[in-house]
Amino acid sequence: MRELPLVCESLQERPFDLLLNNAGVLHSGERFGHLSEAFLDDSFRVNASGPLLLTEALAPHLADGATVANLSSILGSIANTQRFGTPSYNISKAAQNMATRLLAHALANRRIVVVALHPGWVQTDMGGDGAQIAPEDSVAGLLRTIDALTPAQSGGFFDWNGASMAW
Repeated sequence: MRELPLVCESLQERPFDLLLNNAGVLHSGERFGHLSEAFLDDSFRVNASGPLLLTEALAPHLADGATVANLSSILGSIANTQRFGTPSYNISKAAQNMATRLLAHALANRRIVVVALHPGWVQTDMGGDGAQIAPEDSVAGLLRTIDALTPAQSGGFFDWNGASMAW
């Protein structure tokens, strides 16, 4: 495993209890018949590999019983797929969901809860003009959800209000 340079010396002294992986890149305009390998590679690297590798690198600095929350998306849900759209984003978020399950198993012996969270359709640059949820409402809901997590929920996929999501 690669060594992660410590940005803060306090990591050596005091483990932290929450890691929030908020990685997301979405390449607009993808259409069937006009897909880009570069977009797929970039999305997978940022959205799936990044949170997995960062969690692995920071695991020694997580407190036993900590929480790892990976911001995912309903677009990474295979069960909820309704159309062909943004395949590099959707596929990479589905892969991130798998990474969440794998990390939950890898960190279970330390009682570290690992979950995937859908923040909702948020009014951000990525969410666009039609988005339904104000950023502050999404954040408040995500924090309530994180605070209410139990070890039995580790490896799960939840929305910003704490409702279980279909894989």
